[in-house]
Amino acid sequence: MMQNMSAGRLTLGMLGVILFLQTPAHLLGQLSHAPEAPTRKLSQSDLQYFENAPTIIDWPAKKVRSLSAFHGLKVQDDPERLGEVLQKVGEKVETFFRTFPNTTSEEVVQESIFSRTASSGPLQRFHYLMLAQHGGTDLALKEYRTDDQGHEAEVASRGSFFGTQGFASAPLHFHPLYQPGERFRYLGRLRIDNREVDVVAFAQRPDNPKIVYSFEAAGKSSGLLVQGFAWIDSETYQILRMNFFLLAPRPDIGLTAADTDIVLEEVHFPDSPMIAWLPQRVIIYITWKGYHFRNIHHYSAFKLFRTKSVIH
Repeated sequence: MMQNMSAGRLTLGMLGVILFLQTPAHLLGQLSHAPEAPTRKLSQSDLQYFENAPTIIDWPAKKVRSLSAFHGLKVQDDPERLGEVLQKVGEKVETFFRTFPNTTSEEVVQESIFSRTASSGPLQRFHYLMLAQHGGTDLALKEYRTDDQGHEAEVASRGSFFGTQGFASAPLHFHPLYQPGERFRYLGRLRIDNREVDVVAFAQRPDNPKIVYSFEAAGKSSGLLVQGFAWIDSETYQILRMNFFLLAPRPDIGLTAADTDIVLEEVHFPDSPMIAWLPQRVIIYITWKGYHFRNIHHYSAFKLFRTKSVIH
């Protein structure tokens, strides 16, 4: 029965799908003085699923064009343009995490499960805090949900649903310290909403991951790697959208798919000249033990978070 599935709480500490993210512990805030991000290790039982996995970096052009998101894309491998994009977007991402202000927003979450019939939980509303860690050893933003009284809260993912959170740090895949742990491929340029957009594919290196995700369910933790696409403004080098998914399925733990789609938009804060690009809509699709899950997150009403109150 569905109520006995015990799907539990599956979160991605930094990027926000069904995982816990282990972030490098020896990164400094200033890029010019920062050491190389340390390589994270996968267990041998985890590594066997990823070390020979085919990735989107090696997909033929026809397969890339078959994706509906890339309709009209003329796939062209361009190493020179790739190098330019990675340098510029890397600078943009480094600046974002170095200067990010603490923020709060309103979050609405809708969880659904699909089997023979569809079932959705109630809409859940939270205050969503994103807190910077300037000068610390961890680049990822700390993200919390609170209720109206300011107490820390969680999505009520009881029984058949998964809890998901932590999306604003997804661009760290393009941070200069993390780029050595990825393979990249320039796919070409699209015109979207009167904007020229470069499309770049990325896939984590099993032999040199700077980030290791862990899937936790039923008291067991397993390491995961991901791959995906980024849509990047060709003029400003701002990441507009990211879509990422498993580098390879994990049939041993029943995890067939975990796909995350993040749309970022420019945010202007009241009474402040500061501007930041933050997630506005996030959709996560999970296939676990034959069941299909979908979580949708919407964010709005962004404000700078200036209080020094402690989250209880």
